[in-house]
Amino acid sequence: MTVTKIMLALASVAVSLILPLAVVAQGQGGAPPSAIRADKLAMYRATGIDKEQESKLLALTKEYEDVMLPKAKTLVQLLSEMQGLSLQPDPDQNTVLSKQDEINKVNGDISNERLKFSLKMRNVLTPEQKEKFVQLMKESYGGANGSPHAALPKDGEQGK
Repeated sequence: MTVTKIMLALASVAVSLILPLAVVAQGQGGAPPSAIRADKLAMYRATGIDKEQESKLLALTKEYEDVMLPKAKTLVQLLSEMQGLSLQPDPDQNTVLSKQDEINKVNGDISNERLKFSLKMRNVLTPEQKEKFVQLMKESYGGANGSPHAALPKDGEQGK
């Protein structure tokens, strides 16, 4: 795989992470930011949350967006810089590897923030709602055991 293909793949991942945040932050896309955030709560609403829980979830979502938007912008900038390096005829290996380390760190930070956010959101739910939420997640993943990997062949097996 060429460096350009790798950069395009990384850029598409970054855009998929950033676009929803950018739309919410800028209030573009035809719906006000509050409506977009509210739509993100559909699975939580299906658990039977009340208005107070919904308010807490919306506040956590706003907090998450405030933390993530700068990280997403940083990631886009780093990917752009990496693309610039990849377009040089003979890029310096140490510079490229250093830039990749920066990208990896921001990606790791984004992943950790997403996990912390998910856990904070779930902590707003009652034990019964958490059970319902997990059930809904399993159903949304599909597969017999609710795993997104349920249809994958096991080690040593060939796919069908």
